[in-house]
Amino acid sequence: MPIGHIFIYGGIGSGPGEVSLNAVKNQIDPAADEYVVHIVSPGGDVFQGYGIYNTLKNTGKKITTQVEGLCASIATLVAFAGDRIVMNKTSEFMIHNPKISDLKGESADLRNVADQLDKIKSLLIDVSSARAVRNGKPMDKSKLWELYDNETWLTAQQAKDFGFVDEVQDAIKAVAKVDLTKFKMEKKSLLQKFMNMLSSFKNAFEETLTDGRVVVIESEDEEWTGKKVMLQDGSPLGAGEYPLISGKSLTVDDTGTITQVTTAAPPADKQNEEMDNKIKELETQLAEAKQAKETADAAAAAAKTEAAQATAKATKFENRVTVIESEFLKLKEELGKTVGDKSDPPKGPVNKLAPKNENYDPMGEEAMKYYRNRNMIKQDA
Repeated sequence: MPIGHIFIYGGIGSGPGEVSLNAVKNQIDPAADEYVVHIVSPGGDVFQGYGIYNTLKNTGKKITTQVEGLCASIATLVAFAGDRIVMNKTSEFMIHNPKISDLKGESADLRNVADQLDKIKSLLIDVSSARAVRNGKPMDKSKLWELYDNETWLTAQQAKDFGFVDEVQDAIKAVAKVDLTKFKMEKKSLLQKFMNMLSSFKNAFEETLTDGRVVVIESEDEEWTGKKVMLQDGSPLGAGEYPLISGKSLTVDDTGTITQVTTAAPPADKQNEEMDNKIKELETQLAEAKQAKETADAAAAAAKTEAAQATAKATKFENRVTVIESEFLKLKEELGKTVGDKSDPPKGPVNKLAPKNENYDPMGEEAMKYYRNRNMIKQDA
């Protein structure tokens, strides 16, 4: 006996990432003899939920609704479409009056919407009352109205005590039951939906495509290559490239498996550009400093050479002065007179070349030669 599986995971509505009436219709397998409807939903669009309820009832097939997490607001009406309602032990059931936010229109339009909301509330009261009666927990409708007016949150056991659900079971037991006895994995799309269902009990990642659709990646970490991916409503992704708003891109094959994950290289931001400019500026300053150092080193070397040459020249002249002074002192000693001495020179050989001048002073003449030589040394220096 083939069993069809329908997944309502997420908000109910026609927006991106929501489960719409059309998404539910697309999951209905006409060849199935019965259906299991898996619900994890906070509710959403009242009229979309009302349409899903009617669509499920109109199949004419046996329906079991499996509440696997939160079932709130209009999602409870979808749950009541089941001939049998099973809740996981840790699930929650929230009932309240149907309402519409951001309502606009003329008075006649608003009255029409109010009438529709009253009909849906009456339907909720009727189906919840009938369910309670069937489960042997009849409840006065005034009490039901009070529960809806006060927005009542119920645990799985409380919902069973009120008669709203037929069975409470452990989540692990529910998964095992579906895995081992309910699913026939002949179809790839069914396998993908099953993987989506398991994401309620295992780690999974929800990512948004750049076109606004939400995908579920069945993975315990961020290593997604080789992992299954599908739309949030359980629909499969075809083979192709799927860019995410996070900057990553998924390559998916025709089995719904991610074959490659790529990340776009981020553009260079202003901070990086400023850093590059600073590095270039420092490199220029470093090159200039090196050039200045080379110039200074060359000048220092030249100055050192010039100083050495000047020192050598001064040393040469100093030696020359020392020699002249030594010769002068020797000559003075030989003549026996000091410079400027007017006394008669000692007798000795007559210098026939000497001028005939009684004031002739050979020591004075030698002294003059000495000073003339010294002045020449200073001029050369």
